[in-house]
Amino acid sequence: MKAGSGLASGRHASPELAAEAVRLALTNAGDERADQVILFLSQDFGRIAQTSLLAAARASGCMEVSGSTTQGVFTERGWEIDLPAAAALVFSGSAPARSEGAAGICFSRHGLLPPDRLAMQLHAG
Repeated sequence: MKAGSGLASGRHASPELAAEAVRLALTNAGDERADQVILFLSQDFGRIAQTSLLAAARASGCMEVSGSTTQGVFTERGWEIDLPAAAALVFSGSAPARSEGAAGICFSRHGLLPPDRLAMQLHAG
């Protein structure tokens, strides 16, 4: 399995920043596509989170994108708290498959879980 991270920031929050963070993470992982992406967006992305996730999925070549919005974002190469920013962690290669009964990580806004997650027995996150 390969992993890499990327951090992108700019004057305005945009889906392109999310895609740039993913492309940097793929470059740092030494791969062209990901099997999974964990994306962290600064709070500036609140209104465009959905389009930013779509941009990250397109840039990574996968649909397994998860993450959250937060006050600031960071990677091992730096951090950003004052500007709109996106940080991505990508995994590629032979990632272990998750069994059906395994706990899933769930991120949500304002402490609310999506209705389909409430029906699941195991939660983490």
